[in-house]
Amino acid sequence: MLDIKDVSYNPKKYEEKIIEFWLSNNLFSPEYKNERKNTFTIPLPPPNANAPLHTGHVAGNTYQDIMGRYHRMRGDKVLLLPGKDHAGIQTEVVFEKELLKNKIRKRELDREEFVKQCLAFTLKNAKNATIQEQRIGLSADYSREKFSLDQNITRQVQETFISMFNAKEPLVYRGKRIINWCSGCQTALADIDTEYKEEKTKLYYIKYGELVVATTRPETIMADTALAVNPKDKRYKHLIGTTVLIKSVDGSGSYSEKELPIVGDFAVDENFGTGILKVTPGHSKEDFEIGERHNLPRISIIDNYSKLTYGKYKGMKVKEARDAVVSDLEQLDLIVKIENIQHKIQICERSHTVIEPLLSYQWFMQTRDLAKRAILAMEKGDLHIHPQRQEKNYLRWLENIEDWCISRQLWWGQRIPVYYCGGKKTEIDENGDLK
Repeated sequence: MLDIKDVSYNPKKYEEKIIEFWLSNNLFSPEYKNERKNTFTIPLPPPNANAPLHTGHVAGNTYQDIMGRYHRMRGDKVLLLPGKDHAGIQTEVVFEKELLKNKIRKRELDREEFVKQCLAFTLKNAKNATIQEQRIGLSADYSREKFSLDQNITRQVQETFISMFNAKEPLVYRGKRIINWCSGCQTALADIDTEYKEEKTKLYYIKYGELVVATTRPETIMADTALAVNPKDKRYKHLIGTTVLIKSVDGSGSYSEKELPIVGDFAVDENFGTGILKVTPGHSKEDFEIGERHNLPRISIIDNYSKLTYGKYKGMKVKEARDAVVSDLEQLDLIVKIENIQHKIQICERSHTVIEPLLSYQWFMQTRDLAKRAILAMEKGDLHIHPQRQEKNYLRWLENIEDWCISRQLWWGQRIPVYYCGGKKTEIDENGDLK
């Protein structure tokens, strides 16, 4: 009788030999058969070089590999270009945790030593990830494999930044805008580095003179510079252009009176709370945009460690300060009511620290003109989205795109080739030699 064990497939017995044959014979190099004329290329999205591959990577590689093999069968010249990503903030967070296992904190190392150790860590992970890709049969040309901190890639990043800065209409600029600040990672983040989660919180109804405003952030009340209503809201449209005299906490342990203008802005949600928005341009992205449109002053009262910098609340963490401010407002009989609500908060994708919108000088990439060119390319038929049903989502993203914050206060990764003279004059280092 035939023993089923004798005919069962044992991948370990065959796969490594097959892979070795593929690689040693350069079967996945486009030059393998030079008579091929049509070309098909996929720059494979590089996995982060800080951990093993996961099922998401494998799922993506499977689709990409199917496409590559299909085009080879058609006789096309195919390149699946592999690589690994140094993954700035993600790797720095992961590597800091590795250091803590040995009771070493990042700041106990100097920058040079930190980068040296982090590089060794990522290169080891990158090698393991490449072996995993090859073991699943990804038909990529590994003779061309790239790491995003390779010297030639870093040079290209610097040259691209310089050309964008020196363009007739610069595509990169330094400006003071509201950014996503992670107090855990101590860096500015782009929107793509953040996510949202539902949280039980409170909605505070506060007296602003004769008006009542609902807010989830009473701790920023000292930084309010206006009230805003929707011009379509019949309840308040007659107030636009007037002012309101309010009594509020001033951080001294007493209270103060100040006059706030009332502006009309279509960004105000007339169905939220009372339909009146307290505008804090220094601590809210939406409020910052409203402030830009109405030329409102900006006041900052929260630092990089999510602590208040104002009056008696100085040194308090945001939540602690919130409780203290609410208590003081209650003493002044300015709290009308408090409701329990479910509210989405923005958090850091890696550390899960609550994001603090802060006003800060950072480098930004101007995206509007690039987005228009991408939209035009699709309208002309030069760009196709697969599957087609995703075209609307793609267009919606481009039409609502905002300037991209490219600054990171990290040690790991490419450095912006800029230095400052006397804190005033910005100089671009054309040679890429960082000062």
